[in-house]
Parts: sequence; C-alpha cells; structure tokens
Amino acid sequence: MTHARHEDGFALIEVIVSAAILAVIALAVLSGLEGAGHASARERARSQASALAEQDQERLRTIVSSGVSDLVGNVPQTGTVKVDKASYTVKSEVFFNTDDDGGAPACGDKDYRATEYARLVTTVTSNIVGVRMNPVRIESLKATRAGDAANTGSLTVRVQPAQADKVARTANLAVTISGPQGDTQPTNSAGCAMFRSIKIGNYKITLNTPGYVDKLGDQSPETTATVNPGRVTPASFIYDKAVNMSVDIKTIKPGATFSTTAPSQPSKTDSVADNAADPGTLRAYAPNPVVWTSTIKPQTLFPYGASYSFFAGSCAYESPTKAAATLNKDYFDTVNPAAAVLGDPGAFQPQSATVYQPALNLRVRAASANNNPTNFDAATSKLELFMTLPPASGESCTDITNLKMKLATWPTATWGAQPTAPAGMTATGYVWQPGTSTEFDPGLPFGTYQLCLRDNVSATATPSYRYWTDTYDNTSPSGRVDTKEIPPRGTLVAPLAWTTTKPSTCP
Repeated sequence: MTHARHEDGFALIEVIVSAAILAVIALAVLSGLEGAGHASARERARSQASALAEQDQERLRTIVSSGVSDLVGNVPQTGTVKVDKASYTVKSEVFFNTDDDGGAPACGDKDYRATEYARLVTTVTSNIVGVRMNPVRIESLKATRAGDAANTGSLTVRVQPAQADKVARTANLAVTISGPQGDTQPTNSAGCAMFRSIKIGNYKITLNTPGYVDKLGDQSPETTATVNPGRVTPASFIYDKAVNMSVDIKTIKPGATFSTTAPSQPSKTDSVADNAADPGTLRAYAPNPVVWTSTIKPQTLFPYGASYSFFAGSCAYESPTKAAATLNKDYFDTVNPAAAVLGDPGAFQPQSATVYQPALNLRVRAASANNNPTNFDAATSKLELFMTLPPASGESCTDITNLKMKLATWPTATWGAQPTAPAGMTATGYVWQPGTSTEFDPGLPFGTYQLCLRDNVSATATPSYRYWTDTYDNTSPSGRVDTKEIPPRGTLVAPLAWTTTKPSTCP
C-alpha cells in the first residue's frame, strides 16, 4: 500500500527542472535576439559603407571628367564621415591604366597608341567594417577626357643591366624627366619607370644613382624623347652597378722564358687599356696627373658580361692580341689569364689584375766614332736612344713617340746575372724605359718599335748629330731570347750605318 508521504519532494524537483528548462530556452532566445541584432548592425554598417563608397566613386568620376591628370598620389580625400554616431573613413585612389595586358604601358622599344583609363579605387572602413568584416572596396574605370587624350601621352623608361639575369640591380633607381613638366619616378622590379598622362612635348631623361654607370662610365647619362598625344613613347638606358679595379704592372727578366710564376719585378707604365669587354670600344685609364707607375686603379667601370682584358698602353694596337695576333691569340685565356677580369659588383672591390710588359732585351754597343764595345761607356757618352711605337694602319691613336730611353750597367743586385753576352761585350749599355730616375725597368708595351740612335759628335756648344736607325720587335710575351745589339757587331762607321742626315723617325 502506497502512502502519500512517499511522494514528498517530487513536486519540488519538478519545479526546479521546469525552471532550468525555461532558463535554457530563455537564454537561447535572448542569444538569438542578440545575434540578430549584431547581424543587423553589421548589415547596416556594410550598407552605409557601400553607400559612402558609391558616393565617392561619383565624386572621383567628376574630378577625372574635369581633366585633372596629375591625380596619382595626389587625390583630394573625403576623409572621415559620421553617420548615426558611427565614423567611417573613406580612402580615395586614382591610377592610370592603358589597354595593355595588366593595365600598365608596355615597357618596350616601340612607340604605340594606347587608350588610357583612370582606375578609381574607394576603400571604406569603420570600427565594424574592416574589423568584424572585410573593408568595402569599389573599383571602376573611367575613360580620360577627350581633351586630355589630345594633350597628354605616356613615357616609359627602361633601365637595362649588363646581363638580363641581373635585372634586380636596376630596380628602385630614380628616373627624372624635365620638359613641359617635371617628375621623378623609381624603376619597378623589371627596371621600368612609367610616366603616365604627362603633357606632350620634348623631354630630357636623366639617371643619377651613386655607384651606377653606363657603358662609358658616366653616372649621369641623359637621353631625350618626344611624348605625342595618346601614345606611349619608349626610352631606354644600359646602366648598372659599377666595379673598381687595381691593375699591377710587372715584367720578368730580359731573355727569360715567360711565366706568371717566374720571378718578376714591378714595371711602370703611364696608362693601361682594355677593348675586350666591349669589342670595338677602347677604354684607356691613366692616373691624374699622368705619371709612370706600377699600379693603376681604374674606377667606376661598367660590369660587362665579358672580361676586362688589361694591357699596358693606351692604344688598341698595344694589346698583345693585336700586336702579334697569331703569336698571342690566346694570350688572355692561357698565357696571362690574370690580366682578364670579369667585373662583378658582388665581388670584393677593387678587383685585382696583373699586366706583364715584355722585357726589352736591348743593348747599345758603340757610339758612332767608337766601334769597340769594350771601350764604350754609355754613362759618359753623348749617345741618345729614342723609341717610337708607330700607330697601326688606319689608327689615329698614338702613345709612345720619341721616348728617350736610359742606358745603364746591368743591375746585378736586383735582377741577378746579366743575360749571356757575346764574347768581348761588357755589361754596359742596357736599355730601359725612363719611368723613374733610379730603377732599372726594361718593360714596355707590346709592339714593334722604331729605334733612333743620335750621337752628338760636335766639340762645340752647337750639337752636330750622327744618326743610326733600326726596329725592335717587342711582341712576344717572353721578349727577345737573345740580346739585340745596336749598332750590330761588325757594323762600320758611316756611311754604311751612321748618317748625318736626320731620318724622319728621329727627333
């Protein structure tokens, strides 16, 4: 038999459970209502932002229609707008695109006609738009005014590096134009600077980036272009990061077999040159002021994709490959590759090169009145020797003309034992170039020289000369193996060799 007291508390439990269920249902309803409220607020914010963006687009179309063409980076802004206590930020941008692929004028080599459009961009944000949802962004295109098309055009400037795969070096370089209007634009990642919707007319285009040069070593090259209505006009430069060099000049012992590992001494020259990196273009480098020196440092050179091949002298025909093309055709590849250096802006600067001058193996054996070499004293004689390197056929470049040489006793202390001399010869009369007043230096640039001996035989203050001429082949990297003697042994005194008539090759 069930008693009523056994059901005590069940009513209370039912009440509690019912209340809990009611609370859960109420929370769900309230959460739904709140979510709906937030969603409604977001939609209102997006709707308002869209309306503001549309209004700004209409404003921008009106501005472009008025013929203003210098809007890029200079657009009048609406700024902050308040609607129902909410603040919206409106950002306006204008870009000029052509009907090329990608909307940007092709940075090429041909002038062409291109229709230009203004790309209008409006972005609206607030404390909700752009935070709880993406910003509202609207873009549209607007054709430029007919009057603008008749009075403006575009200019593209391409800056090309030495090698196509090094285009990164021509990015972010300043390009300046001056003419009907002035402007400066940076090059993009492809090395192109674009001047859109500029006034028609003649423009000067200039580059000027420290550490960069064109092929002529000019940091500030210029070119010109004419911008025509409704057209894209191209201009271009070859311009790259510069390199620096340090060229040491050396020579080996006269009569020795040439080798870059053979003992050598510093030699002197007044200039070095190169015409291999850019065939047909000779570049000569000399210290300023010009002096005879053992190290020349060419600066701010263009980094060609081919090697600079340095040689002593300032004329193309002094190159070992030109002075004796058959003998030295592989000179810079196999004989002395240390003279060939690929300019690399990424390498440690200055880059090093070594130039070897052939060693003169030349000795004066007698004066005009003394054919006995054992009695000849070059130091006290009145004999003078001049050397001239005549220009190659068809070339106007000149370098060494009537260079007065020095005659000296062989310097055993610095150069070791003298080359083997014929019987009866002494160590006097060796010829060297006058780069300094004290150091024996037999090195001279490659080439075949004209020799002129001039002997003052006058006993009075007025000179009275006898002359003797010959040639000297200095085109082998090793120089002459045997010592050339002038006048040659056994030559009789005038009239067979010496003459009182001044030859055209003598000073």
